[in-house]
Amino acid sequence: MRTQAVSCCVLGLLLAALSFHLCGGWVRTGGSPDQTSPSPPPCPQPCNCSLSPFPSFAAPLFTLRCAGEGEGAGGRFTWPVVTCNATQALVMPHSDLTSLSPLPPLPHLRVLDVSSNRLTCSSCGQVLPHLGMLVRLNLSGNVVQVVHNDTFRGLADLEVLDLSRNGLTLLHPHAFRGLLQLSVLRLEHNSLYRLDRAWLAPLASLQELYLYDNHLGDVEGFTFTHNPLLLHLDLSNNAISAVSDNGFLGLQRVKVLNLSFNDLDTVPSRELQRLSGVAILLMDGVTVRVLQPRAFSGLPVSSLSLSFLPHLTLVSRAAFSNLTRLRTLQMHDNYGLVFIHPGAFEHVPALHRLALHNNGLVTLSSDVRDSLPSLDELHVYHNPLHCDCGIHWLRSDMVAMDGGGVEGGGVGGRGAYIRHWDKLECSSPGTAAMVHVALHPLPPSCPPTSLPFFSDSYHVTVGDQVVLVCQALGVPPPSLTWQLPDGHVINGTTSPGQDGGQGQGRRVSADDTVLTLPAVGLQDKGSYSCRAENGLGSDTSSTLLHVHNQDLRLTVVSASGTRVTVTWEGSVPHQQLGHFQLRFWQIGVESRVHSGVDGGMDSGVDSGVDSGVHNATGRVDLEADMANCTLTDLRPVTSYRLCLVFRKLFTVHCLNVTTGRRVTPDLTPRAGDVSSAVLGAGAVLTLVVVLVLVRCLRRRERRRKEREQRRDSLAEDKEMEKILLEPIDLRTPDSPPSTPRAALLPRSYV
Repeated sequence: MRTQAVSCCVLGLLLAALSFHLCGGWVRTGGSPDQTSPSPPPCPQPCNCSLSPFPSFAAPLFTLRCAGEGEGAGGRFTWPVVTCNATQALVMPHSDLTSLSPLPPLPHLRVLDVSSNRLTCSSCGQVLPHLGMLVRLNLSGNVVQVVHNDTFRGLADLEVLDLSRNGLTLLHPHAFRGLLQLSVLRLEHNSLYRLDRAWLAPLASLQELYLYDNHLGDVEGFTFTHNPLLLHLDLSNNAISAVSDNGFLGLQRVKVLNLSFNDLDTVPSRELQRLSGVAILLMDGVTVRVLQPRAFSGLPVSSLSLSFLPHLTLVSRAAFSNLTRLRTLQMHDNYGLVFIHPGAFEHVPALHRLALHNNGLVTLSSDVRDSLPSLDELHVYHNPLHCDCGIHWLRSDMVAMDGGGVEGGGVGGRGAYIRHWDKLECSSPGTAAMVHVALHPLPPSCPPTSLPFFSDSYHVTVGDQVVLVCQALGVPPPSLTWQLPDGHVINGTTSPGQDGGQGQGRRVSADDTVLTLPAVGLQDKGSYSCRAENGLGSDTSSTLLHVHNQDLRLTVVSASGTRVTVTWEGSVPHQQLGHFQLRFWQIGVESRVHSGVDGGMDSGVDSGVDSGVHNATGRVDLEADMANCTLTDLRPVTSYRLCLVFRKLFTVHCLNVTTGRRVTPDLTPRAGDVSSAVLGAGAVLTLVVVLVLVRCLRRRERRRKEREQRRDSLAEDKEMEKILLEPIDLRTPDSPPSTPRAALLPRSYV
């Protein structure tokens, strides 16, 4: 193997020497001055030419390195004149480049570094295909906001692509098509909002993917099915709130997974179990509040980090189970972490280092130590521990004398696994002063203390789920029970129906620490108490549950002989109407619907058809776009009970409605009808009389005017009779008229 490595280095040096020879030859140092070969062409200023080593290359590469030149220097940048086609590496960061288009073809170029420029990569699709030998391409720190389809076509040998720190917002589905050998893709510090399997599909050889510091949402199913060789996946500092089913399918070879500083409020346990090869799992800074049982189970991890979790308060029983390879667990700087269940670790045989410092722990059970047989480093300093029997074992281990102890100047023997013991302090109940654990006498046993992880009161709505968590401190270990509002006491062994008959599916976890009400009703309101008890005493913590009904009310719009139309109003969003049913039954008729059982006949809704079958019971499933509902085929003159039911269990609002008589044609005149007819006839008669009077008056006026005209005419005739008429000569004139008009007439007319 060593001989092969030496041979590779020698071959690389020979190739580099050949490259220099092709670019002009070496200057000979011996012989006369006139016997020198031509010197190599000078490097463009301010560039530097040299043999430089690069990662993943066995031999140095002939490198042209230019930096600090460009528009900022007082003029438009011009690419250096690359006269040597054998250039293997071109490094030009901080050169104020705006385009790759002037880059000449370099058939032997293996490395191209144009980081920290002003490139948009608009010309990448035209320039990069001519660099078919390229292995490493660094475009980081530019302004590449969009990568179009086939931008990197022709780069079949490309192994490393760096697009980080670009403000990248969009990758087209086929942006990386053709990159068959790509093994490292860096996309961190961008503005990507979606992790699309389409642009990951061509990258069958991908081994490292860096996507931290983006805005990625949920991991969708089947995202990585085309990347079976992926070893390192970094999704930290995003907005991931969930990992969908099959989200991690295909990641069997992943060794390092980083999900830190995302919005995960639960551990995606099911998807993590697909990672059959993961060795390092980082989940720092996520928003998990409680590590549930089996949160981390059966994983092959050797290192697990759960630090800086701002909302973590509790580690439940068996949260870490069957982690046979786990050697290091980092769970520090979680300032809200108050309690770790004594049985939190199940079958974790190889854990070597447990870091619990800088948390909010008030106690730590000796069962934690006893369940970790390989533990040789425990960091539990800087926690507000209580000076009571809960940490008596810790003090005993510290002061155990086996070649020296705390009082002798050091921790040895059994207590040697406790690191930074000088920072271990505790406080007594009711006091704020912290004292060193080793200097405070602690009792081996004490009465219990209930440790509630719930508020003093809750306001919930019908149908909501309520989960109450309570832990207990004390030695000997106390037992826990729950008292319900009706006074019944239950625990993890209580069978269904033994809780007084109230509620729907109330259940208590096997270790008695969790009371779950899957869907509360109005009858579930009241006080719930958690009681811790051992032989030395008891302690109780309580909360008050207020249950409010869904804000939705029925209103009758109309009711006829066989139909009733109702509507609803309230603050329930339209999108949630699908959770409601409208149920009805005939009052006085026994109905399974009334008892809350999903049954009965479906009612007709706006059918408009009388089938002849009258519904005594029925239901209608509401939908988001419904504004009202009409029940048809009902019995006339019958009372019905109508109820809105939420999730088929909870009655929200009810009302009674009675249908009217069936309407039939009736031709018998009624008193009201006769009166109306008389009034109408009177109005018509009055109108006729008025019209007749008007006509008569107009006729009389016309006759008066005619009489006056006749009288005037007779008076004129009498005046004419008084005038004397002169005699008229009727003889024919002898000559024609001599008027100018007559003179113009032809003689034949005269």
